[in-house]
Amino acid sequence: MTFTLLLIAAPSAWPAMCTGDVAGLNAVTSNVTFGITPNSVRASDACFVDRSPGNSSIHSETARVDSHFAAQLPSAHSDENPWSFLAKSDTSNAGTPPDDWSLSFSVEVSQGIDDENRKTWSQGKWVLDWKDTNESADGGLPALLDLVVLVKSGNGGNDPMNSDNSGGTAGYLFRNVYLPVSEGSHSGSGGGSFQVVFTNANLKNRDISHLSVLAKKSLGISKPQAQNTVPEPGLAWLLGLGLVGMIASRSRLA
Repeated sequence: MTFTLLLIAAPSAWPAMCTGDVAGLNAVTSNVTFGITPNSVRASDACFVDRSPGNSSIHSETARVDSHFAAQLPSAHSDENPWSFLAKSDTSNAGTPPDDWSLSFSVEVSQGIDDENRKTWSQGKWVLDWKDTNESADGGLPALLDLVVLVKSGNGGNDPMNSDNSGGTAGYLFRNVYLPVSEGSHSGSGGGSFQVVFTNANLKNRDISHLSVLAKKSLGISKPQAQNTVPEPGLAWLLGLGLVGMIASRSRLA
């Protein structure tokens, strides 16, 4: 009798647990996804959960990212390559990229549908738009960035079953995100999904307060001599995300 040993390689994209205060939470890297085309959508590379009290100022959110992703990005604390706030879903603030970046960003989120077929802010879709503001200068497209998506839970408002201390902030890191030059356009869009990891006293997912996007240079931002072009995702890609006609960017409470 002959026996054959079959070796099956493990998938390379198994979700990994987030670091930090994850007790009782389904906090994994696949809670947030991102891609520029449907075939490029992927889970984050690393994530953290922070339940400590704190405000939602740009300084506070940047400090949390610096602290939690120092191991994945040893240069995170470098003054020469700091994290930059790009956009926030509950404000019209266009962000504050460094002076040597000729890029502007905005982010929008939409509600998802829960298990009871109801609209919810505990999950949904998000889209990041970017534009090269000076096509003739370095610092624009194409660009290679390390991107972080921060998901901040609501504080529960006046609902006694929501207003416990189970909220917090979760951060998701995407390494080496390439923003290309699209055909005939120096702007682009990418997007994905989000699933809030925080639960309330009823063990239901909390709604989000807002979603923030930060980034830092991955291998530097400069225009190569030969620019590669790729087709722009187009309307069909955004329709696939369910974001046309249902975009909203206001803050929600859990």
